[in-house]
Amino acid sequence: MNFKLTAGWLYGALVVLLCAWILHEFLQPLLAAGVIAIASWPLYERFAARLPRRVTRGAASLMFTCAVSAFMLGPLMFAFLALLSEAQALLRDIALAGENGVPVPSWLEHVPLGGPWLAAHWESGLARPGALSMWAQRSDPAVLLPWAQSLGQFTLRHALIIVFTILLLFLLYREG
Repeated sequence: MNFKLTAGWLYGALVVLLCAWILHEFLQPLLAAGVIAIASWPLYERFAARLPRRVTRGAASLMFTCAVSAFMLGPLMFAFLALLSEAQALLRDIALAGENGVPVPSWLEHVPLGGPWLAAHWESGLARPGALSMWAQRSDPAVLLPWAQSLGQFTLRHALIIVFTILLLFLLYREG
């Protein structure tokens, strides 16, 4: 077999590599949508068969995609709401600790090689009312900005992955 490497083959390989590099971020949602569609295809066929004939294939796909999305994202949303509830309780406890001071934990004095020293510093720093707010005012807000940006980027990226997966799932159901 005579294989000749020409400029056309080189350009073709370059195009394929560039496409793979661009689409590698979409591989995870594509695989997730494919696995979900394959696993739930028998259920979708039974669901679509029970619908009235006037319901189009796109509407049946949309209804089933919404049902599967609710089934898959329901526990995630429950966990997110529970996390928000716990975060609210934590912020309330922090505000109460800022008003009343944070008492020295009983175990801190029993820490080897410096427990009494740590307890004394705790007592002078955090145990007084308002000490927590003074400590927070001394901290630099610019330190929190990169962390908040990172959290926002993480959240937005994963929300877009979920939306893209749901869109792909709808298209897989619609096109069969």
